[in-house]
Amino acid sequence: MFIAHIPFAYASTKIFLSQLSDLTATQQKRLLWFGMGSGILPDIDVFFYLLAEAGHRPHHHDYFPHWPFTWLTIGLATFALSTVFPEKRRLINLYGGVLALQGLFHIVWDFASSPIKWFAPFSSISYTELFQVTTCTVEENWCRRLAIWENILGFSCPKTGPLSYVRDMICYKTFGMEVVLCIFALGTWMWYRRIGKNTT
Repeated sequence: MFIAHIPFAYASTKIFLSQLSDLTATQQKRLLWFGMGSGILPDIDVFFYLLAEAGHRPHHHDYFPHWPFTWLTIGLATFALSTVFPEKRRLINLYGGVLALQGLFHIVWDFASSPIKWFAPFSSISYTELFQVTTCTVEENWCRRLAIWENILGFSCPKTGPLSYVRDMICYKTFGMEVVLCIFALGTWMWYRRIGKNTT
């Protein structure tokens, strides 16, 4: 996933919050922002990747923020905390639940185009992604042959580095799925905006 984590986190959190009529507008807004932040939180492991010694870096998905076990543990910890602090049960369940679910959603979407260690830390096996994304040549990828890179960027996109990574992510077939998720998020925003106008 490249662009769809935040839009999907927005849409899924918004739909969840729409079922909670007892929350104030401020509470809903805070939870919505929290959900969007939670939707990209697993990617904090990019910093671990960058700090690792060059040439000996595992894929950033190999670190614990991309283990499903991490987010299931957060879910269980949320339940435990809510029983220890019953007066804060509602708040703990809301924030902890959103955090755990968005972390898991993030990993599920990443699995579309990247291997995931579903049973880490108990197993080091990386399970192959649903849609394999491989390094391809210009001849193999129609998107790489587009003149847009020279016409808009003003120079030829290099074979390696950040720009080539962005271009290749856009060229992958899974990018179409990301576009669909973004459209879903936009539709969700428009729907609830319309409902809000009709109720005022």
